[in-house]
Amino acid sequence: MKHRDKRYREGTTKRTSTRRYLQVRSRVRSAEEEAESLRTNSSHWLEELEMAQDDNFWMQKNLSSLQREYNILLEMVLPHLLYNRTHHQRALQVIEQQRQHVSSNLSWIQEQYRSLTKRNLLIPRSSDLLRNCMAPKHDSAMLCPICPPGWKLFETSCYLMSEEARSWGESVPWCRVRGGYLAVINDMEEQNFLEGLVKDTTWIGLSDHQREGNWRWMDGTPYDSTTWFWHTDQPNNDGDEDCVTLSPVSKWNDDKCSEKYKSVCERRADRLTVMGGAVSN
Repeated sequence: MKHRDKRYREGTTKRTSTRRYLQVRSRVRSAEEEAESLRTNSSHWLEELEMAQDDNFWMQKNLSSLQREYNILLEMVLPHLLYNRTHHQRALQVIEQQRQHVSSNLSWIQEQYRSLTKRNLLIPRSSDLLRNCMAPKHDSAMLCPICPPGWKLFETSCYLMSEEARSWGESVPWCRVRGGYLAVINDMEEQNFLEGLVKDTTWIGLSDHQREGNWRWMDGTPYDSTTWFWHTDQPNNDGDEDCVTLSPVSKWNDDKCSEKYKSVCERRADRLTVMGGAVSN
């Protein structure tokens, strides 16, 4: 009887141990499955995080590119708009001054000036606008070339130096927006003037980027009709060099159009004509 009870207790203990073992094993398996699921989800989350970081990188890059384009557009357009506004304001001020001057005179003087002001601007002879006037021959009109603010006058052309370095292709519209074009050098006098004006390597308006060896000036001036000022052994087209620079030391040199240099723009000077004491534009 005692032996039977003992065997019964031992069987019960074994069954209980087996049941606990199976329960523990089931829990361990569930924990392992949860851990594997967490590892899978973690890997998926890491992939999504990397994708989000990559998207953020390209968004930042596109934002920087848009900001640069905005700054370039602002730099090109705003000075032009400001110059036009200032130019028109000054013209309106001159017109208003002349209107007041005419109204203060006698009626017979008013009648004379009324016809003149339809085509003439009255400018004091002490004005800086008249400092570059060319003396008339005999009784002919006196011509007075003038340049916009910031431009330097030489003979009958105005020249403007850029403050920032750009590629040749970027320099072309920069000059065009300001009413000019990359400088065209016609003779020794103009070359000497520009050598004194530029301080560093500077783009001018000569290139053969459309066809190798076919040099063309920006304003359409035939290349063979101008004097050339190439540095020794230039142009050499070393590494696809299609655009031309001017420096105060080495004259002309062909260079890669993508290089960043300052540029010099040229435009025809405006002219005032002095005839019989009246100034017209």
